[in-house]
Amino acid sequence: MLNLLYSFIVKTNPLWLYKSSLIPQGLLDIMIIFIVETSMTILFLSYHPIQWKRISLYWASWIIVFSVIEYIFFLTDRMDYFRGWNMGWSVIFYIIMFPMLFLHYKKPIVALLLSIPFTVGFMWIFDYL
Repeated sequence: MLNLLYSFIVKTNPLWLYKSSLIPQGLLDIMIIFIVETSMTILFLSYHPIQWKRISLYWASWIIVFSVIEYIFFLTDRMDYFRGWNMGWSVIFYIIMFPMLFLHYKKPIVALLLSIPFTVGFMWIFDYL
């Protein structure tokens, strides 16, 4: 849902944009939000381990896989970056995102409160404030 809000807020001035020559941009964004990201979240939480040693490896695996996929999208011209966003910022975002997904599953109020400084920080860094 937060990515849907992000898409609405920065519609004319995004940090990144997935591209397709076959699918209109609006439909592509909706498909990514409602199909890809929803499926990814369910998959991520469904197999999430309990032991901390395994949790770190699990999170690292997801961060690496998502980073590699995004890099492939970038190399094949299926993704553009804007406003100073780049692959490094995506990796930082994934490092924050996967633990926050798990925290939101376990303690949603805490996760939402912790999301505020991250959101404001990203908005400040990328000149949305």
